[in-house]
This record gives sequence, structure tokens and C-alpha cells, in this order.
Amino acid sequence: DLSGASWWFQSTAELEEDALRRYKNGSTGWQLMKSQIRPLRAYVLIGVTASALQGLLGTVGRYMILRTIIRALQNGASKDVLAMLSLLFFLVALFEGICSVAARQMLAGNMTQALIARHNALMMKKVSQLALITKSSPPKLSTIYAADVPRLLGFVRYLSLLACGITSMIGGLAIVAIFLGISA
Repeated sequence: DLSGASWWFQSTAELEEDALRRYKNGSTGWQLMKSQIRPLRAYVLIGVTASALQGLLGTVGRYMILRTIIRALQNGASKDVLAMLSLLFFLVALFEGICSVAARQMLAGNMTQALIARHNALMMKKVSQLALITKSSPPKLSTIYAADVPRLLGFVRYLSLLACGITSMIGGLAIVAIFLGISA
């Protein structure tokens, strides 16, 4: 439940218990995936928004302010105007950095912790079910974890760069189209 603030501060053990509670025998893969991803929507929404803002500020914001500073220097603007433009450039760079950190924390940090916690719970359930089905000793959990967990961590780490890259490309192409013309 995302309605309470307590969800944001759940421990890994609480996330594992939540994942086991949500897991039901006979659930289809799609139902299981939806039940595991639904609580992560807030992380994804905040992280993707911060990453997209980072991309736009890096390509469009910096370019526009630097262009304005150069034009102000060419036109002999006063020191007050140049100081304000410099402060604005600093604020854009600062906010871009804050967005970068927020995106990485939400997507590569918090979301990874939640995914690993849910993954652990589901893997334990899978191993116990395999033991029941095969009526033998369960497969070694370390063998299953050795392949799945590092792969999951590797992919989630780059998730925070996805929205930034897309909005950077769109922002860069928009700048080129606006200032050089569509034919460029």
C-alpha cells in the first residue's frame, strides 16, 4: 500500500514478507509480475521524472543560459546582469546534479533494494516448490542466486540513465532544429 509514508521506510525483511504474502499458488506470471511491480511505481515515477529533468537541464538549460551569457558579453551587459546570469547557470547545474542523484537513488538504489527483496522471497518459494515437485532435496539456492541476482543488479543500475538519455537526445535535437533550422 503506497498510501502511507511507512512504505517508504520498510526494511528488506518487511519487503520480503510482503512479497511472500502477495505470492499465491497458481498465479500466472503476469499476475505475479503486476503484484511485484505495483508497489514500485512511486520509485519509478519519481526516478524517471528526475532523470528526464536532468537530461533536459543538461542539454537545453545549460545551452540556453550559456548562449544568453555569450550574447550579454557581446552586447556589453552590466556586471549585475552577468552576475545574475552566472547565478542562474549555477542554479541550473545544481538542480541538474540534484536530479541526477535523486534519479540514481530512486531507480538504482531504492528500487534495486525492493527488487532484490522481492526476488529473494520468490526464489525461496520457487526452491521449496521445486523440492515438493521433484520430491528430492531442493536445488542449492546459491546456484540460483549466482546467475540471477548479479544480472538483475547490472540491469537496474543503468535504468536511471534511460530517461536522461532519451530527453537529452530529444532536447538536443530540438535545440538544433530551432536554432539551425529544420533542414539542418
